[in-house]
Amino acid sequence: MYNACMQKEFDPLIYERYLKKQQEFKRFQSISKKSALKNLKMKLKQRQILHHYVTQSLQGLEKGFRYAKIEQKTLKIFFTHTSYLKAFKMQEEYYINNLKAHFLETKKTLESLNYALLFTRILASVRETAHQKPHVSFKPIKPPITINVDFNAKPLSDFTKEQFLKLKQALEKQQKSS
Repeated sequence: MYNACMQKEFDPLIYERYLKKQQEFKRFQSISKKSALKNLKMKLKQRQILHHYVTQSLQGLEKGFRYAKIEQKTLKIFFTHTSYLKAFKMQEEYYINNLKAHFLETKKTLESLNYALLFTRILASVRETAHQKPHVSFKPIKPPITINVDFNAKPLSDFTKEQFLKLKQALEKQQKSS
């Protein structure tokens, strides 16, 4: 039971205020938890939609590039056989306009989603065949550059001396082999 001094210290108004504050705090806490969960769900949904759009457009571009490579092979045939030139002229506008429109549409979609259009990623997915490798031209052989590594080794540390000696040996080997 309550003592006389406890009853004097206990103020029911303060206790009521405390209970109200506690209820308000709990109410706000539950609201904030619900809104945080809602925001998280919305962000995840937005990310999924963005990812879906990006993958869709990139796949479309990959298909477009594959289509372009196949067309390039057929164009080689068209240009080697004169009888096919007429057929190519008929198909040229359709092919070029179709690919351009698809590319521009994809570019706009990616820009609106703030996603960088990386050609390296697209081109990496399109495999190159052996005959499509670029032609390597032979470069003229340059005479070896002579570098003097003679130095005064006394003031240098042991590590630096070793590095200079290794460099000197490597240069000597290179000059002997060439």
